[in-house]
Amino acid sequence: MSKQRIAPRPDRAVPVSRSGAQSWSTRIGLVDDSMRAESIGTWYRAAMSWILVSLAGLCLGSIGSAANAVEREDDGLQALAIRYYADKYRIDPERARARLEIQDRAAGIDDALIAELGDDYAGIWYDPNKAGRLQIGLTRAGSARLAALQRVVDAFGLTADTDWVSVNRTERDLTELRDALRPDLQDLLSTARANMGYDTRRNSVVVRAVTRVTPTEEATLRSLAGIPGVIVQRVPVDTFAATYQGCWITACNPPLRGGRGVIADGFCTGAFIAYTPNSPHQWLLTAGHCMYFEAIVGDGYAWHARNEAMKTHLISAYVNYTFAGPNGRDAGIIWLQPSSYWATPAPIAAVVVKISDDTTYNPSYEIRQTSFSAIGQILCRTGRMTGTDCAEVSLLGADETAKGPNGLYYGVRNMGEVDACGAQGGDSGGPLYKKHRAYGIYSGRVNAGPAFCWEFYQGVRDAEKALGVKVLLAP
Repeated sequence: MSKQRIAPRPDRAVPVSRSGAQSWSTRIGLVDDSMRAESIGTWYRAAMSWILVSLAGLCLGSIGSAANAVEREDDGLQALAIRYYADKYRIDPERARARLEIQDRAAGIDDALIAELGDDYAGIWYDPNKAGRLQIGLTRAGSARLAALQRVVDAFGLTADTDWVSVNRTERDLTELRDALRPDLQDLLSTARANMGYDTRRNSVVVRAVTRVTPTEEATLRSLAGIPGVIVQRVPVDTFAATYQGCWITACNPPLRGGRGVIADGFCTGAFIAYTPNSPHQWLLTAGHCMYFEAIVGDGYAWHARNEAMKTHLISAYVNYTFAGPNGRDAGIIWLQPSSYWATPAPIAAVVVKISDDTTYNPSYEIRQTSFSAIGQILCRTGRMTGTDCAEVSLLGADETAKGPNGLYYGVRNMGEVDACGAQGGDSGGPLYKKHRAYGIYSGRVNAGPAFCWEFYQGVRDAEKALGVKVLLAP
């Protein structure tokens, strides 16, 4: 690698507007019993998982039980997730634990279902009104393969905890419908007066819009509300503008890992250790906007980290990132310079879980797989400022708009949302994870008041694809 900054990617940040703003809003409703579905898939892991099973001569029934035996959840992290879930749904901790155990056993099942269904995959979700049971959406085409799908469910030990739900639209249908709506909503989206994503539980695209819009925009929203598979929500706020939380879990001695602070002129959090396939290069994944804003309002790309003696050491000045622009992603990587302080001992496939009233300190929480997230799933996030918290996935495939430190608006797409809003400056780029699986990279926070608040994240597999790297996994 030459000793210069990596050239900017063509889909780098493109501001969508210039004007003031501040924060965003809203939790979607929980249930629509008529329609449902889930999050977007990739073929890579699904294909690889089946190939490996075949080569090993294993039967299908061993997949789920073997994975879950290896991936036992950390007690402290589970306690934090249980408290969040029990408080949100006002149930006792034991019932919350039982519901989370369903999610933990189901970790990775989406890949196996995608392998069976392909474009007929209509998603999974977890229903709090049905004791947190796993729900699998089935179109008419998907129902024709029910026997094979039931074998997958049996393999994961979920037969008694799963419902099959008839839906009209596949997940691909939902993403295509969302994309088709985007041109009509461009003015509202680009000025942070609307956002949208898809809710697999409702088997619909959800459009959120502020109350006060122009007559023309009002007519557009009414027209969209009449389209099958589209839900338009009006929210009593003035703006949905998010804030990026780039600006202490601060210090760890080597080996380098995710979930700890990194420093340039500003501060962010590292997500996961990654590597370039078929090469010796290793990287630290974080949010792309950390690099972008460091370059335009800071002094460059040099990123450092502090050890436990609070001494700062350079990671490197070589980065690559993708932020906003036509593809709307928010992911970046910091190259680990082989001669640097942080190169020895070698980085590990782990993140830091910070101690709290509910969690035990674990500086080496292993990351063993990557996965997609699902509506109703509980994920946990670590940030240098706020430590470790857990929250529920509330929307997928979301278009978000945030105001940068330069006063411009930037749009990102295909984000996941979690029902939380406690992130602070410095948490940007932090990992979202659960059951020793990497799910996402924290991007920003929408906060238009107590009733209208969420955080959003970049899916980790989309980040891998965009940047040409793979998350380092523990054996």
